[in-house]
Formats: sequence, C-alpha cells, structure tokens
Amino acid sequence: MGKVSMDLTDIFGNLDPTPPAPAPTENAKEFLNDFFEWLETGYEEKDRAPGLHASGLSQVCARRLALEAQTPPAAKVEAAAGRLTYDIGHAMHYWAQNHHFGPWGRLIGDWFCVACQKVVASNAPMPKRCPECDLHRRDSIVFKEPFVVDHTLKYCGHSDGIVLDKTGTRRRVFEFKSISPSQYDKLREPKMAHVIQAHAYMKPLGLDEALVVYLNKGSQGEWAKGPKGWTVGRPKMRAFLVSFDTKLWASMVERIVAYHKADASLQKMLVVDDEFVMSLSRICTHDGCDLAQDCPVSAACFKLPR
Repeated sequence: MGKVSMDLTDIFGNLDPTPPAPAPTENAKEFLNDFFEWLETGYEEKDRAPGLHASGLSQVCARRLALEAQTPPAAKVEAAAGRLTYDIGHAMHYWAQNHHFGPWGRLIGDWFCVACQKVVASNAPMPKRCPECDLHRRDSIVFKEPFVVDHTLKYCGHSDGIVLDKTGTRRRVFEFKSISPSQYDKLREPKMAHVIQAHAYMKPLGLDEALVVYLNKGSQGEWAKGPKGWTVGRPKMRAFLVSFDTKLWASMVERIVAYHKADASLQKMLVVDDEFVMSLSRICTHDGCDLAQDCPVSAACFKLPR
C-alpha cells in the first residue's frame, strides 16, 4: 500500500493560525514595585473626624503645636510598608472583634447585619444569628466600634468596645493592640500611650477599668515539630488591667486644655516667635524620653533655653 499524505486543510478547511501569546509587559519584581507605588500614592484613606483623637492624646503638647506652626512639617507620604503594617493591624482588630471576642460572648456593643443593613443588637453581646434574616453571624454580623466624644475637652475616638468579666456583671473598656515581635518581647507593662487612650474612653463612658490586650503581630504561637507532628504552645497574647488613675487623667486634662488654648492663640498670630513657644510648658522630661523620640520637633524644642 502506498504512503498517503493528507493536508489537514482538506478536513478542517483554512483555519486562521493561533495568534501568538502577548509578550509579558512586566515581571514579578515590576509587579511589586507598581503595587508599592500605588500604596504610597494612590491608596484611598477613609475620612477621619477633625480635631483631637483619643488615640493621639499621649502626643498632645501645646509647645509642639507652636513649633510645628513655626515651621510647618513637609507633607507626609506613608511608605508602602507602613500602609501594610497599619492594614494588617486593622485586619487583626476585625478578627478579634468579629471572630474571637464577639462569638466568645464577652464583647459588648452594637452589632450590624450587612445583609439587613441595620443594627440588629445594641449594647449587647454578639447574637448567634441575625434576628431579622436568620443568617449565621459569621456570614452577616459585624461589630460597630463605639464612637466616644468628650465635648468639654473636645476630643473623640472609636473604642475597641466594652468587655464583660466572667460573671457578666462588670464592664471594662476594651483596647486591642497588635504589635511587632520585637515590641512584644520587651512588653512588661501596657504602653503609656495606650493607658492614656484607655483613660480617654473610661472617663466619658463612666467606667473605672480597662483591659489592654496585646497580640504578637508576627507570630501567634511557638510551633515545634515532635515525634507526633507539629504542636503549638499558648497564643502570644498579653493582657493588662488598667484602673482609672485620677492623677494621671488630671495631668492629661491640663495638657489638653493648654493645647486648645495655644491653638486658639495661634489662629490669631501672623508670626510664631520663640518667646511664645517658651511660654508653653515642655511636656518631655528629657530629650531621650519616649515622647521626645517620637516628636518631629523635639530637636528644635530642646535647643530653646527653656
């Protein structure tokens, strides 16, 4: 039998050739670089209420306000890593409130059903199911952080909630913080900034205790491999009970009042001179204290004779 040669076009007709795959426009490194650039320049921030916020009260300083008015700081651009750090912290807050402390039954507040688009429980523990649409809480219910305002001292903030003790009768302000592994390892007491923030919520809410809970952001537990496989130890969390300190809060009230007074004076000034700056009390005890190290104008502040 002779060799048979057959052209596929005899069977399928004249087919267009398969178009070549488009050339890649970027490699993996370029993809990340583009993403980082978007984080730094295109990231959309949620609008924040104007004025003083409870989370920043530890940095309230009339003298710093005046020094920044002397030489306004350059526009701040958050680094990409900073954006990711803050967002991971926000995500951990969400998990803690909606996946852990809420279902545990110890977190008190308002609960919003995303399906019904309304608050379905107020000043109460998280319901197991939505009372309106009957969806399970994992599918529909989220915590609404209480908005706290002190109209006299003119500050506001969103508390992480209120937690019950095991008897279900005692209420405490809840402050949840995610921190880096290096900070967690050094943690022996609650950070003063968080103590002040807890006081800023305790006072308007009429509570005299707060729980400040820290979670290690980098490692939630120590894993080890043994003969029976992987095991993990206790969660890397630390909690501190903070009682309302009238002396501490009185000093904060002085600082906040001085801040508002200085702000009102600065609004009327054309030029902020050193004499006005020096008329305002220096909050920092020395140029190496935590507050000074976090202050962008501490160098200028400590150059002044008083």
